[in-house]
Amino acid sequence: MKIVLLLLVTVFFSANAWGKTVTLSWDASPSTVVGYKIYYDTSSSTPLDGSGATEGSAPIDVGNVLTYVIHGLPDDANHYFAVSAYDSSNNESSYSNTVFSPLIDGGGGIPPVNNPPVLTPIGTQTVNEGQQLTFTITATDPDSDALSYSASDLPEGATFNSTTRSFV
Repeated sequence: MKIVLLLLVTVFFSANAWGKTVTLSWDASPSTVVGYKIYYDTSSSTPLDGSGATEGSAPIDVGNVLTYVIHGLPDDANHYFAVSAYDSSNNESSYSNTVFSPLIDGGGGIPPVNNPPVLTPIGTQTVNEGQQLTFTITATDPDSDALSYSASDLPEGATFNSTTRSFV
């Protein structure tokens, strides 16, 4: 049985002791489908066989609905979800695309993302033959995190000074 599922996830967060609530919605599969199962886990690796939801361990048989709310998932973990469809003979499709619900921080929000540093463009560097090419790199961090500099796999004869951020 080939069934294509499109899974749309709307995530509503609750920061209380009861855990987070996740609302999953998906498009209907062919008319031979009589129900759907929701699989979840804290790892994206299959099989998704998580536990901890108020509704029970994965898979949760939700019947023939296109939206379902899962309650009581731990706030301190990422969760991955997929849906399968089944027919009246209990033939089950493979997982839909897996979707992700991030963990919630202690204040009820999604934890901040650590943005990558931004390297200031070096620009074109030219020297005459026999001269030494030297330039300094600079970078900024959008989160104001401290930066450390290093270089690897430099060409033969090249060096990098991490204190001065200079290439020679």
